Parts: sequence; structure tokens; C-alpha cells
Amino acid sequence: MSELKVLTEADISQGLFALVQNNIKTISVPPSLTLRAAYDQTVARILEIEKIIHENQFFPFQNGKQVYEQMLPELKIQAEHLKMARFGYPNRVDLSFLSWIRKSNCLPVFLVLDLHDKQGFSLSVQKKEAWGAGYEAIFHPDLPQVMKDQYRPTVLLLENRAEENFGSAAAISASYAGLMPDDAKKIITQADRSKLFQRILVIVEAPEDWSVQITGDPLVIGQVGNDNQDNQDFYLITVYDPTALEKCAAEEHIFPSI
Repeated sequence: MSELKVLTEADISQGLFALVQNNIKTISVPPSLTLRAAYDQTVARILEIEKIIHENQFFPFQNGKQVYEQMLPELKIQAEHLKMARFGYPNRVDLSFLSWIRKSNCLPVFLVLDLHDKQGFSLSVQKKEAWGAGYEAIFHPDLPQVMKDQYRPTVLLLENRAEENFGSAAAISASYAGLMPDDAKKIITQADRSKLFQRILVIVEAPEDWSVQITGDPLVIGQVGNDNQDNQDFYLITVYDPTALEKCAAEEHIFPSI
């Protein structure tokens, strides 16, 4: 999880919207290369390194195998990013903005919904059965671990509230009500049918009062890879008519391919 960021209502209404025009990053490859050529070169380099690691022809003092093993994760991320760019999804999303909380209530600024789930978002902590075992965090929808990790400050807050009230559980929840333009629906449907993504997730700005229904329009991202895969990542599918906070997240946390 990244460093905790606490936002005031003044931040939400003034400071973030200005970042929209300046923080969009577009994919870039050397002028002499196509996306396909850049992808092929990266994959060839990965295969070359894997062969070197397998052969392990190093003197003991070199630590050469370790050096090459450290190179592989970033190269695999780059290869996946280039592949997704070829399919029309060039923007990789850093999820650290999910850790942002409101100063007014210390609750999340954003929540995550599953495209095919109508039950909204909830986060609860429940005491484990074994004495002294602590609490278990339960998310709906069940999120990738990298997303759950961003909500750690909220999990700790709920655990503290449960303890303060001598309870065994505490929870927050919210639902979403927002319209989707036809062009955005077409883009999302195409992405959903492409089978490129394990899941399509919708990120929306949470209300200050979690008891009210959410309005506004979301960021839509696709998940590539599962929790047990080193190269799991998330790509922007579309952004439509976002609020100031959602625009900030879209612009501030999108990376170029290389």
C-alpha cells in the first residue's frame, strides 16, 4: 500500500480537477518500432534471460542468476502492457488511489464494483472464532488482493470501532446509481466480450455519508491475470463524464507503456 493520503472537501472540490489536463500519459515506443515489434523484442529478451537463468553458467562470486531473475518481473509487465496496447488498451492503472480517505470521516474516497454484480460494495470485519485471532476482512464484491491491500486503513478503522463497541463485527456499505452513455456502454460491452480481462471493475467516488446512494459516473478498468500471477495488472477501458475526483485518479495513476 502507498503512503496514506487524506483528502479534505476543499481538496475534492478545488485541487484535483486541475490535474486532468496535465497528467494524462500516452503510450510511447521508439519511432522506428511498431507496437508489435516492441512486443516481440521484449518477449525475445525474456526468453533469452530465462535461458541464461536455466543454464546458470556463472562463477559463484558473480550472483549472476539473481541479477537476471530480478530483471524478469519488470520485463514481463512491459510485455503484457505492450500486448494490451496492441489490442487497444494502452493505459495501465496504478491502484494506489483506492487508499485515499476523507478527512471528515476517515472512510474511503473510492469504492469498487463488479460490472456483473448488482449488490453494491461492502466491507466488513468479523472476529475470528479462535480467541485472540483478530478480525477477518470480508469484501463484496470479492476483490483482487492488490485492491484489498489499499483498503487496509479502513479495515483497521473498522476493527477499532468494533473493539470500542465491544462487538464482534463492523461494516460499511454503499450502492451505485448512475447513467451510462450509449458510447461508453458499447466500449465496455466490447471489452467484456473480448475475453482479454478476467473481470471488469467499476471504480466510483464514494459518498461522504455512506448511508446514501452514490451518484456520478465511474472509471471502468479490466483485470489481467489472477492473484497468483506475478504479472497481474489493471488497464483502463473507458472513463465517461467523471467527477473531479474520478478524473484525478484516471489522470494521476495511468502509466505509459515504456
